[in-house]
Amino acid sequence: MVPKPITETVRSSVIANLRSITGVPRNTSACRARSDDCKHVRTRKKHGNAGTLASDKASDSQLKERDVNTQDLASATTNDAGAAPGPRGLWEGPRPRIGLRVDLRTTAPGVVELKALPEHRIKVHAGPPVRGTCQFDRFLYTRGDVDIVPAGVSDVWHEEDSNTSIVLEVTPSLLRRTAEDIGIDPDHAGLEPRHQVRDPQIEHLAWALEAERAAGYPGGLIYAESLGSALAIHLLGRYPAPLTSNGGLSRPQLRRVTAYIEEYLDQDLSLKRLADVVGVSPSHLKTLFKRSSGLPVHEYVVQRRVERAKWLLLRGDRPASQVAVETGFAHQSHMARCMRRILGATPASLMHAGRQVSRWRP
Repeated sequence: MVPKPITETVRSSVIANLRSITGVPRNTSACRARSDDCKHVRTRKKHGNAGTLASDKASDSQLKERDVNTQDLASATTNDAGAAPGPRGLWEGPRPRIGLRVDLRTTAPGVVELKALPEHRIKVHAGPPVRGTCQFDRFLYTRGDVDIVPAGVSDVWHEEDSNTSIVLEVTPSLLRRTAEDIGIDPDHAGLEPRHQVRDPQIEHLAWALEAERAAGYPGGLIYAESLGSALAIHLLGRYPAPLTSNGGLSRPQLRRVTAYIEEYLDQDLSLKRLADVVGVSPSHLKTLFKRSSGLPVHEYVVQRRVERAKWLLLRGDRPASQVAVETGFAHQSHMARCMRRILGATPASLMHAGRQVSRWRP
């Protein structure tokens, strides 16, 4: 008797379990160990073989709104230690409704830096045990450990050995669409950070998606879409972001979006881009952010740009035109107008003050 290929075996197993996987009740407290701030959430950043499942709604216009597009996503999420990037299999032809990327990534021993991205990341440890340290806390990854990294989260840690993981990058738009389909408020379709949880459903789906990617997606769009939908439903049921009583952003959400603003202050920070970081709609973010910070999103971004520009001008080591570019202003005149409104000073006066101070430095 000829044994079935591994892809067929995994596919049959997953289809048989989709009903139980997607039937997880929402807000089951026994299934969640809630944490306002999981400082140890981490994932790997290394090139590897990859496949992409992109939404048909996430067309060229949507990709332009993303900070990192499909082609350069790997370089933006790796601490490349000189290894050449592996081949990436991109989805050809019609695009499925979901937005999901599948990567098999390996990192070299040493420091690993996780940059904030607009996508949620789910990492399943797929190799031998690996010891590491994060903020003086030691950890040991074993096969099957799952990390959930919400959009906008960044971190740095150290690993003693090379580490291989399956990384699933899930777009916030996929979670919002799925939430709407199952009767959950799409504006509450965020995820909470988790580190080293044991979740057989996520592990099963991750291996099924990796088997599909490695085989070139022989199951076609319908099978891949069913796996992505099952994953999204399970994530929303088990690991939803905590809701706040005052109607604003939760503290972890506020930290994520403000940290994202600081990291990408020199870029175009659209409302949609920031909303994706915390998994809410753009209109909802405007309301939530003002309730939590006391400022509209746009005004907060402008004030942070002015503050950074002020210190760069006081240093006096670059022209005002370059400072304007490095702080995200449209041009030098735009920066000058905002500075006069917020600080009551001009770029020229700040540069002059910086030169005066430097004369008295030893």
